[in-house]
Amino acid sequence: MKKVLFVSFTSEQSFTGGQQCSKRNKQSLEALYGTDNVCHYIIEPYKKRHKICTKLERIRDIFRGYMGGMKRSRENEIVEMIDSQNITDVFIDSSLLGLLAKSIKKNHPLINVIVFFHNTEYSFVRDSVKVNRDYFRFYWLILSKYNESVACRYADTIIALNERDALEIKQLYGRYPDCIIPITFKLDYHPSEKVMSTSINNRGSRLKALFVGSYFFGNTQGVKWFCNEVLPKLNMELTIVGSGMDALKDELTLSDKIRIYNDVPLLTPFFEDADIMVLPILSGSGMKVKTAEALMHGKYILGTSEALRGYNVTSKQAMLCDTADDFVKAVDNLPIKYKFCKESYKLFNEEYSFDISLKLFAQSLKML
Repeated sequence: MKKVLFVSFTSEQSFTGGQQCSKRNKQSLEALYGTDNVCHYIIEPYKKRHKICTKLERIRDIFRGYMGGMKRSRENEIVEMIDSQNITDVFIDSSLLGLLAKSIKKNHPLINVIVFFHNTEYSFVRDSVKVNRDYFRFYWLILSKYNESVACRYADTIIALNERDALEIKQLYGRYPDCIIPITFKLDYHPSEKVMSTSINNRGSRLKALFVGSYFFGNTQGVKWFCNEVLPKLNMELTIVGSGMDALKDELTLSDKIRIYNDVPLLTPFFEDADIMVLPILSGSGMKVKTAEALMHGKYILGTSEALRGYNVTSKQAMLCDTADDFVKAVDNLPIKYKFCKESYKLFNEEYSFDISLKLFAQSLKML
């Protein structure tokens, strides 16, 4: 009987796109192997106490090539866990754990190692350093590229989210991914008749737009650009919802057209109240989970090329907007009358639901 070890990072922001994708990956393994046959090892971040000791420890781990709280002692724990739990497969939920893949294959050559690329981390880190001008962290570039190259060398199977990432992995590391599995969710939203029949507010009153995303550079860069360059030109109010997003109150020129909510228990009321979803993402890699969320909630999307990357949307579900003028024209020519877009909901069910990706996981894990 097969038994899999799922290795992942944790996050204080449990509802980030990356964490939701990790949750999907673990649920897929549980569906295929059985819940009792899935073990989970979580790599916790460095503890905040004993600051001097922690800094010295981190410096040591950096020189060893580790990232994100990974260290040799944890690597040894995982290798020992493979023996004690009779593990047959190891699913590594980050390309930043290439050194772990190497260690496992060195100690257990017959273990099947799968590495999941949430994006090309090297490209993601490069954009982060550039946007934040945090050039002191150039070592992230070195470590991310090193770990991803090692992952491609030692993993039996590598999985990417979309064709763009797959081609970039091939270009950077000389290996094309064995499988492409896009962002998917378990469908947990079923609209009421009232929601499906509510008209949008595009006749006189302000159009209600929604942005959902946590506070990190890929989101804040785009939101600030939209608020400064696009929103003043539109009869629109923008609601921003996401963990840590209250920090934007000190970074934006606030007006009655902008509403910011930090941590909310449920996103559904915000999706149902919005007329459209705006996704002004200017940089990044991988696929944007917020795009799938918008489709699942039946939202029509105005988004950039980066926001729509990897999604098979047409004008029935979204309009491509890469400039301020594009957004203005799109708002003036919205092809929808109701808050709920049936075509978006239909596309989610046909291409981005959990059952669709489960078949792809089964193929990549050679379980079909």
